[in-house]
Amino acid sequence: ILSESRFSREFEDEHYKVLSLIFSDKNIYTINQTTSWTSQLGWQSNIREELEGEKETELGLTLNTLNVNNILEKKINPNLHWVVGQSIIFQLNQNFGSRIIVPNANTFEAGLFTTLTKKIHIGQTQQMLIEAGGRYDLRTLTPKTGRDDFPNLPLQDDRIRRGVFNYSCGASYLIDQFKININLATGFRQPNLAEMFSDGRHEGTARWDLGDPGLKSEFAINEEFSLNYTFQRFKVIGTIFNNRYKNFIFIAPSGDLIESFPVYKYLQSDARLKGFDAGMEWSSGKVINLGMDYSYLVAKKDDGSWLPLIPANKFRGNVHLLMPHSIGKIQNINLAFHSVYTAPKNQVAAAELRSPSYWLHSISLSARLKSLKCILTCNNLTNTYYNDHLSL
Repeated sequence: ILSESRFSREFEDEHYKVLSLIFSDKNIYTINQTTSWTSQLGWQSNIREELEGEKETELGLTLNTLNVNNILEKKINPNLHWVVGQSIIFQLNQNFGSRIIVPNANTFEAGLFTTLTKKIHIGQTQQMLIEAGGRYDLRTLTPKTGRDDFPNLPLQDDRIRRGVFNYSCGASYLIDQFKININLATGFRQPNLAEMFSDGRHEGTARWDLGDPGLKSEFAINEEFSLNYTFQRFKVIGTIFNNRYKNFIFIAPSGDLIESFPVYKYLQSDARLKGFDAGMEWSSGKVINLGMDYSYLVAKKDDGSWLPLIPANKFRGNVHLLMPHSIGKIQNINLAFHSVYTAPKNQVAAAELRSPSYWLHSISLSARLKSLKCILTCNNLTNTYYNDHLSL
C-alpha cells in the first residue's frame, strides 16, 4: 500500500508553496478619564514559491513587513474629540528563485495624522457631526535592480523618496429616521514595486507584466454623498460618489508579445471614476433577514476613452433564515442563500476583451455546538461557467 502511487504526496507539475507567519500586539493605556493611548505592533512574513516538480524553485519571494502605530485620543469635552497619531511601515522583499519578476527592495513609509470631531445637538431629534483631519506621508523605496534580470526596463538603483499632505472633511446630519452624510477628501497613492519594476510573465493570467520606473504618484479628490433611511425593520441606503484622479495608475494590454505572451503595461492618465451604490434591508425580527444592493461604476480617462480592467456592475441579493429554537445541543442554526448577477462588460478599453453577464448562486448552513462553530458552504449551485472580467 505504501508504494501505491495514488497515495503519493509528491508533485510532478508546477505548484505553489506558501508560508505565512503573523505576529500582532495591541495595548490600550488609559492616562486619565479623558485621554488614552493605543499602541500597535505587527510583523508579517510571507514566503511564496513556485516549484517545477518537487525540488526546483523557479519563482521564490520573501516579503517581511513591520508595522508600528501609535494613537493618542483626547476628549476635550463631551462634544469635542481630538485624535493624533503616527504610523510606520517597513518592508523588505528578497528573491531566491531562478526567475525574477520584481527586484529586491526596501520600502519605508512614515505618516503623521490628526482628526477633530465636533458633535452638535439641535433639539431632541436632530444631531450634526462634523469631522476634519489632515495627514502627511513620506515614502522611500530603494530597489536593487540588475540589467540581466530586467532587460526591458530603463533601471537604476536610485532611491525614490516622495512625500505628500492630504486632508478630509465631512458632516453627518441626523433627523428622525434620516441620516445624511457629505464628505470631501483628498488621497494619494505612490506606485508600488510591481507597478514600477515588473518585468516577467505572470503565470496566473498567462501574460507578461511590464512596469514603468517613471510612474508618478497618484492623487485623488473624492466627493461623496449618502442618504440612509430607517423605519422600524426596514432600511434603505444610497451613496453617490465622484473620484477625480491625477496620474491614475492602471494596467492595460499593449498588443505586443514577449516570448509569445501578451504584454500588459502599467500606464497612467488623468481619469474620473463615478457611480453609486444602493441597497435595502428588511428584518422580521429574529427569523428572516432580506437584503439586496446594486453597484454601478463608470471609469473614463480625461480624453473620454474607457479605463481597462474595471469591475462590471453587480446586483446582489441574500436571504438569511435563523431557527429560533435549538435542536438538542445544536444552537444558532442559520441557513443563508446568496445570489449575484454580474452585468455584461461591454464598455472596455482598446485591446481589452468584453465579458458576458452571468448569475451565481450559493447556499450556506452554520450552527454552533457549545464552543464549536460549524459552517458548510456550497458555491455556484448551478455550475455556471463564467469568467470574471478582472481575470481576462
